[in-house]
Amino acid sequence: MSVIIKFFTLSIATLIVIFDVALFVLCKEDTFNKTGLKVFLLEDYFFIGNRILLLFHRGINGKRVRKLEEIYDNVTSGQIARSAAAAPYTYLLLFSPVLLMVFSVSESKLAFVLIGLLLIFLCFYFDIWLENILRHRHEDILKEFATVLSKMALLVNAGLTASDAFSRVANSNNSVLYLEMQKAENDIENGKLINESLDDFSFRCGCKEVRKFVSLYKQNLVKGGPEFPELISNMADTAWEERKSRARLQSSAAEQKLLVPIMLMFIGVLIMIIVPAFNNLL
Repeated sequence: MSVIIKFFTLSIATLIVIFDVALFVLCKEDTFNKTGLKVFLLEDYFFIGNRILLLFHRGINGKRVRKLEEIYDNVTSGQIARSAAAAPYTYLLLFSPVLLMVFSVSESKLAFVLIGLLLIFLCFYFDIWLENILRHRHEDILKEFATVLSKMALLVNAGLTASDAFSRVANSNNSVLYLEMQKAENDIENGKLINESLDDFSFRCGCKEVRKFVSLYKQNLVKGGPEFPELISNMADTAWEERKSRARLQSSAAEQKLLVPIMLMFIGVLIMIIVPAFNNLL
């Protein structure tokens, strides 16, 4: 690496460090609500990234907020989304000087690429984490959905009203879907409109199957009718079939994942057999 490139790289790193120190001094007294989530590295310094957001009039990501609202309340979702928006700017300002200095001193392109990839991973890690959390949450909800519908169908066919059946099923367990049903019940008891509570319940679950159930349930509350027990029973049967299909897909995916270590072991055994054979032939 030429002296000019080294000087240019170190100059940029120095300017970024000076900018970081200036921001740290100016923004140290800024009020920034920390979330305490372990997914955020160096959250104590996110006020730096937050000042950059304010400087460039950048808001928080609306899609990210909507995803967070499936798990947290509105206020907490906004705070987490603010931290998620400030995180990449903070990481870039804090770690880019280190990246440039390592590149200048070591002259190793491999080290530069590895640290650069790590920095990019840090910037996108929260969204990866959030998608993973939501995927597991939706899987858990769908696993419980068929059981919930079966219980609802059994109680409605036994003569209970749809609202009474919903309340009894909600309080029969404390897993994810049941807790969301309990939250909807509490909202109704606290004076929230039934339709609004059910819409919030459907939104928090984030599954089209639950939305279809909520639509049918709301329709029954408005119109009534003797066909609801049959409809809920049919929906329960469909949910069980879909659950079986998902289980088959998951089992086949697990089998495919097991093929990789099996093939590696097979190749290792072949090498152990073939190499000595070739040595003997030679």
